[in-house]
Amino acid sequence: MKPVIAIAVIPIGFCFAQEPAKPSFEVVSIRPASGQPTVLASGMRVVGAMQGGPGTADPERLNGNGLTPFAMISRAFGLKRYQIVGPPWINSTRYDLNAKIPPGATKEQVDLMFQSMLEDRFRLRIHHETQEHAAYNLTIAKGGVKLRGSMPTDTCAMGARPAGGTCPSTQYPTGIARSSDDSRPMATGCCVGAAQQRLNGRSTPITTLANMIENQLGGPIVIDKTGLTGNYDYRIEFAALNGNPADDTPLPTLFEALEKDFGLKLELVKTSIDVIVVDHIEPASEN
Repeated sequence: MKPVIAIAVIPIGFCFAQEPAKPSFEVVSIRPASGQPTVLASGMRVVGAMQGGPGTADPERLNGNGLTPFAMISRAFGLKRYQIVGPPWINSTRYDLNAKIPPGATKEQVDLMFQSMLEDRFRLRIHHETQEHAAYNLTIAKGGVKLRGSMPTDTCAMGARPAGGTCPSTQYPTGIARSSDDSRPMATGCCVGAAQQRLNGRSTPITTLANMIENQLGGPIVIDKTGLTGNYDYRIEFAALNGNPADDTPLPTLFEALEKDFGLKLELVKTSIDVIVVDHIEPASEN
């Protein structure tokens, strides 16, 4: 008698590991924008802002008024504007969003919840590409860095006049350019005028300065190549990038101000970045 050979048949599905399902919001409401602004803790009223989530005073709720699908994709995948390619309407159509987050969820988990929501409610489908973009390397200029470390208890050193008083010296420390209005307390951010712009930093890392410069330039990526790891206080003013060439202003350009006052410079380079291309997206389905 010939031996019988037994052959085990294994279902094909067991040969492949399935990708784990992304976490989801417990409850999420998406509706066409009402037009009502979001009131921030500072009292400022803005459209297109999100509040709540891990790390805030309201970690189990996420609310946003006037959010575009573009902004939601940016939040979900942690990308900047130039890293998203999609149809024009995703940057103009707005929605109000209210979501309930499971207790104890991390920011990374909430990002995945955003991705899951976009796939479900907007039928989002994407793919990744590597593209070459213009960029600036932020480096230390030939004369050396002129910024000084943060001095949070010294109002005068941060370029702001004490309330009801005066600074003992009219000279600002190295790395803080004199402002035409030094009576304002300084905070991190930027201010824009008709012919001038200002960058303020208060106890912030150089990466924050790089991000603000990037926003000012409106497109090219700014990469911190300084190697500086501390926190700094600074303020500079410079001519508005879109100002009229005929404007009579003594202010330097952003490039000149960075080198003169901070000892930093911008070098134009090319860099490769990860880009999300939107293959398919629809207006949000009704709740």
